[in-house]
Amino acid sequence: MSSLNSLKKISLMNSLGDYSVLLTNYLERYGAMPQEFQELIRRSVLRQLDSAMIIEDNGGQFPPLPQTQYSQPLPDVDNLDKLHHLLSKIEQEGFSPHFHALISEFGHIMTTLSGSDEQKNEVSEWTGKDYSATFLMTDAGGSALKDWRTVYNADTGMLTVDKIWGIGADTLDFATIVASQAGSMIPLAFQIPPDACRHLHCEKVGLPYLDGEVQLGNCSGEIAVKPEWIMRKGGILAVKQFLSIIRPFFVQALMAHVNWLEHQGRLIQSAKQKNANQFLSQLSQNIHNEWSITRYSEDEVMALKFASNTLLLDLVETGAVHQMLDQRDLLAFTKMEGSSYRCFLEVYARSGNRKC
Repeated sequence: MSSLNSLKKISLMNSLGDYSVLLTNYLERYGAMPQEFQELIRRSVLRQLDSAMIIEDNGGQFPPLPQTQYSQPLPDVDNLDKLHHLLSKIEQEGFSPHFHALISEFGHIMTTLSGSDEQKNEVSEWTGKDYSATFLMTDAGGSALKDWRTVYNADTGMLTVDKIWGIGADTLDFATIVASQAGSMIPLAFQIPPDACRHLHCEKVGLPYLDGEVQLGNCSGEIAVKPEWIMRKGGILAVKQFLSIIRPFFVQALMAHVNWLEHQGRLIQSAKQKNANQFLSQLSQNIHNEWSITRYSEDEVMALKFASNTLLLDLVETGAVHQMLDQRDLLAFTKMEGSSYRCFLEVYARSGNRKC
């Protein structure tokens, strides 16, 4: 009976929807969230709760975010003007003609943060020859690093590759490939030159996206790599810096694409959805304007992507999107650069895995 009374007490104090504060606490640091959108995120969070969260969580209140004393400016990158120009073009012309250009600029930022001077010069040489680049992250073994099939053997110098769903991977010339290594909890990124990429078997997978402009591909094979191909600069901090820079741009681009679809008569946003769109665009701009990294930056951009996913899914669920292929595009964007479950799981894990 005492256990039953305890459960009743918890139910009076909280609801499972309180998990959403793990995300909204971060977002509301940059602006007041529309109440209707906050409720939408609460319901979306309920869909992400897995068995461990429901069974093992103790049901208490999540604490408010403490003040952070650590703040460091993000590194300078030289293509911000290009990114802002692309955002305006996407608003005018949609994502289709500019998606590859945006991803290319993101790749430039990654090389700036993680690449050696020699690696930067090589990328500049290859892009000058109009070679196409691909970033291969998603692994055939699943999301857990320990299960990855793309593995680097430091003793033999061989890189076994089994990557799926890479953007433009069916026609790649050179690639950044992220791999696991035995005994390490941190993945390695390799910059693989064109000659070595020819040893990979790459093929199309699925229908193209964005009016036929974006094709995904799978790549597999073995490559004898050189140690200087490893992108060592910056370490894990460079990855956090990279996500802190590019995710606000990506969300702004998504919101601009939604607006373009509406101007083309391909979807109709409700007043609540428009408010959420405007909130996400302004929120992304506010995060970008801070141009700093704190203890919260990683979780902030995870929460931002989760919120963006929530709106895109709501547009599809409510029938706001008229054409099936546009629906597919928007749903795909809820997986690209972080699915809702993955974003929430990582924020939840860093909260300590328990309510206090």
